[in-house]
Amino acid sequence: MSVFRFELETVLEQRRLEERRRMKAVGELERERLALEERVRGTQRSITDGREALRERLGGVPVMSDVLADETARPGAERRGVRVDVRSVRLQLNAALHAEVSLRRLATEMAGLQRRTEVARRDLMQAVIARKAVETLRERRYRAWRAEQARRELAEQDDLVVMRRGDEHASDRVEDITGDGSVRDIPAMVSALIRSES
Repeated sequence: MSVFRFELETVLEQRRLEERRRMKAVGELERERLALEERVRGTQRSITDGREALRERLGGVPVMSDVLADETARPGAERRGVRVDVRSVRLQLNAALHAEVSLRRLATEMAGLQRRTEVARRDLMQAVIARKAVETLRERRYRAWRAEQARRELAEQDDLVVMRRGDEHASDRVEDITGDGSVRDIPAMVSALIRSES
C-alpha cells in the first residue's frame, strides 16, 4: 500500500515555524505591556500618595495653590494657625511633578507599544492565513489521493473478478454432439458449427 506524501510538506513546516515565531513576538509584546501597565499603576500610586502627603503637610488645606502662593512669599509662615514646612512642601511638589512627567512618558511608551502590538498581531494573522492555505491544499491533495487509492483498489478488485469469471467460463465445457466423449469448450464448438454450415 502506498503512503501519502505531500510535496509541500517542508513549506507547511516552514509556515508553522513562522507562525510560532510571530506568536512568540506577540507574547513578548504582551508581557512588555503588562510590565508597563504595572509601572503606570505604580506611578499613579506614587502620585496619589504624594498628594496625600502634601495634604498632610499643608494641614489638610484643600486648595494647594493658595497655600503655595502664600507660603512661597514667606517661608515658615503659618496659615490658619497651622505651621507649614515650605521646604518639604516644595520637595513633595517636585516629586509629584516628576511622577507626572514619568506618567506622561509611560503613556507615550504605552502608545508606541500598542502600535507595535497591532503590527505584530497583523503579522501573526498573515502567518496563520498562510499556514492554513497550505494545510487546506494538503487536505485537498490528501482527499484526492484517497479517492485515487479507492479507485485503484476498486479497479484491482474488478480485475480479480474478471479473471475469476474467465476461469469459470473456461471450465464451462460441454460434450460434443457427436457423442464421442471428447470435451470441447463452447467457443470452439460455435466456430465448428459455423464452419459446418458454410
